[in-house]
Amino acid sequence: MEAGERARNTMVKDGYFMVPNDSIAPTHHTQKIFVSLCSRLAEGINWLETLGFPPIWCIIFDEAWLISTFISDYWVPRAVVKRCSVCSKKGCLRFNYDFWAWKVHTKTSTQHASGWGYHRDRENMPISTAPPYVSLWVPLTDATTDNSCIRVLPASLDEHYATTNSKPSTRKRKRSPCGSDSKSVIWKEMAIKAGGILGWSGRLLHEAKPPTKRAMFPRLSLAFAVSCAEFEDPTMRLPSREEKVKLGDCLSVKERLQVIAVQSWRRYLLSLRPMTSSVRMT
Repeated sequence: MEAGERARNTMVKDGYFMVPNDSIAPTHHTQKIFVSLCSRLAEGINWLETLGFPPIWCIIFDEAWLISTFISDYWVPRAVVKRCSVCSKKGCLRFNYDFWAWKVHTKTSTQHASGWGYHRDRENMPISTAPPYVSLWVPLTDATTDNSCIRVLPASLDEHYATTNSKPSTRKRKRSPCGSDSKSVIWKEMAIKAGGILGWSGRLLHEAKPPTKRAMFPRLSLAFAVSCAEFEDPTMRLPSREEKVKLGDCLSVKERLQVIAVQSWRRYLLSLRPMTSSVRMT
């Protein structure tokens, strides 16, 4: 079974898909280029850190746009093939500038090391195997079970995945999303090499546990999303860009700074109130 077919099948059955870095592109040469872009972006995040800038500033670099436009243009149409549950069209998902980036330090580092509690990115999203919002997450360094890789609860195992009245998940909740002790939840560890892709429906429950003491290196990652305009307007973060962003499009520095400002302000507002699943990405 080829990578595109596997991605489609798991997206329909379990609400997520994973593509390893050795299947990321149709040719070995293109695969090497993509993995190299991820490595260079990780170097950029590390350099920005020495200057006192947070990881989100990495989208000032071309590499972030080349990575994100390739995935949204090449992989999203291969993984999400059914008609959208909102607009009833195929291929309606557009890159929407919903960027964020992370550097999760090891516990032995002097920097703060943490993960995220479980949540759904868009809990208010219509229930369908053709979601109108898909989160995309790219590890820029190897993501392991020790350095805070993503954990997901497959839709087929989540009794609340298809309900419309599930409550927002917060870090302070002691009950699990399945209504039992959290240790009994069947989480799937999504360990993945740098340059791979994880994608998931806005309703998929996921989390990233804090790194263990065994983590040998930080976990760096880039996240962004695609959405149907009738569910979440792709221009809401960048009104000046009404046309669809295509493979290889790199925005002007002014536009990149605008996205950084919008996303940073949005995250700041989120930090002022308990985490709600409808607006948070891991």
